[in-house]
Amino acid sequence: IDDLKKSYLDRSLVILKECDPSLECLGAFYSGPCPVLHVRRNDQEYIFKLAITSFDNEMIPNEARILSDLKDVNGITHLVERYGKKSEVRAILKEFFPGNCLEDQEKISDQLLQEKLIDTVRQIHGVGYTCLDLHEGNIVITKDQKEICFVDPIQDTTRLSPKNQRNKDRDLLHLVMLFSQCYSLNVILSIVQHFIITFLMNNKQQKNNQNN
Repeated sequence: IDDLKKSYLDRSLVILKECDPSLECLGAFYSGPCPVLHVRRNDQEYIFKLAITSFDNEMIPNEARILSDLKDVNGITHLVERYGKKSEVRAILKEFFPGNCLEDQEKISDQLLQEKLIDTVRQIHGVGYTCLDLHEGNIVITKDQKEICFVDPIQDTTRLSPKNQRNKDRDLLHLVMLFSQCYSLNVILSIVQHFIITFLMNNKQQKNNQNN
């Protein structure tokens, strides 16, 4: 695995310079073998994500498209630049948010930070996306504990439709699982409503199966 990571990193640095020679690599993050580069240009820091594997070749253009739609959403790292043709985006440059990711099993206890994160998720829902990648590694809090950012909301993100509206409540449930105590009554009621509707639908389905 280490040899594979080194190979991908070497290729990533070559692609970085081909895409934008003005970017200086400061380091790399790994969620798998493929690196995400921490870069700098004119004293401004960014995140550089690029396509290396066949999976990335689909993921990077999709992320660029969704981030373009989320350009007015607060509390995420926005798209700064894309490299390549619109249908064949080779890499993207995103904002960098300084701070620390939540550690495993760490919870958000500050009410103001909870409300900011809830607002971000609701804004993304408002644009029309659900099935967000809500977990500790994608939530960053500044060292002074005053600001929070959902740095990488896109993984299996899908468009909302009349058939998957309940996915919004699943997102909120995953969100609340990151909180030590949820102060938002609206979120709690939404999740309770989701479980009631799911319970009633399951009961109805079971009765239909029995009748058949």
